[in-house]
Amino acid sequence: MKAFVGIDVSKSTLDLAVLAASKIVFQGRFGNSKNGIAKLIEKVAKKLKAYEVVFGCEATGVYHELFAKTVYKAGYDIAIINPRFAYHEFESMGRKSSTDREDAVVIAYRLSKEQDRLWEPRSADEELLRDLIVRRDEILKTLQAEKSRLERFPVGNRVRKSVERVIKTLEKELDKMDEEIEGTVEKNDMLKEKAKLAQSVPGVGKVVAASFLAVVGDVKRFSNAGELVSFLGLCPKQKISGTSVNKSHLSRSGDSLFRKHLYMGAVATISRKTVYRDYFDSLVMRGKCKKCALAAIMRKIARAVYAVLRDNKEFSVERYGVNSAC
Repeated sequence: MKAFVGIDVSKSTLDLAVLAASKIVFQGRFGNSKNGIAKLIEKVAKKLKAYEVVFGCEATGVYHELFAKTVYKAGYDIAIINPRFAYHEFESMGRKSSTDREDAVVIAYRLSKEQDRLWEPRSADEELLRDLIVRRDEILKTLQAEKSRLERFPVGNRVRKSVERVIKTLEKELDKMDEEIEGTVEKNDMLKEKAKLAQSVPGVGKVVAASFLAVVGDVKRFSNAGELVSFLGLCPKQKISGTSVNKSHLSRSGDSLFRKHLYMGAVATISRKTVYRDYFDSLVMRGKCKKCALAAIMRKIARAVYAVLRDNKEFSVERYGVNSAC
């Protein structure tokens, strides 16, 4: 028999709600620290000796990471829930007020439906790789903002010179991040081999490959490519009600980090003569809008990366040919 432990995470506290035998049996609050988490686990172990315990919490930036790692290390299953899913669960339950205590209850009920994949920690190098890629995106975003700001000032203006200095610094830092990402992959034989295989797929460069490894990790966690596509939020979502048919769009239910880089890779691969460009053109000719066709290319690339890493073989059109299934 299972018990579901919902945890609402904040910077300093952890609110707990335990669902067992279809009812909330106890609640509590603990500190979000090593000592507080240890006390929480000790209480759960004592209260739920007769149950198979599953923990769950929302993804909350970095605040949930210590808790998740500690619970996993203690031998318990834990699911990290997309906050959007928890919000919809809250709405579906007809809750009137949102407090930390109530949110923990909602998470516990969400867990009981067994809809969320159990979390597994990344390796130290995968963690570092993800942090570096996130930092690279932050620098790139700031760099783009500074370049846009540059246009406001005439040549020789003192403020323009300040902006130019910042741009030069950011460009150097961006190059440094690229070196750090490449170095992290190169020094780890497993990541190096996986990155090489991933980059054999059209549209997958160093950044796309690195972000895939940082977000997905071992593809053997997924039973098939469709499961991976769903995890990444790349599957199409459509709403049909009566005679009203809304256009489909990506579900965007997974990690946005890889999707952003994959989009740029897909744009690059259809801009030149590749197997995916031919497929893109065929979709447009069949009446698909270009945005939908590009989303289909993103799915194709993700499926191909899954396949080459699963089979440990480089991409080839003969082996991984593009068919009509999206």
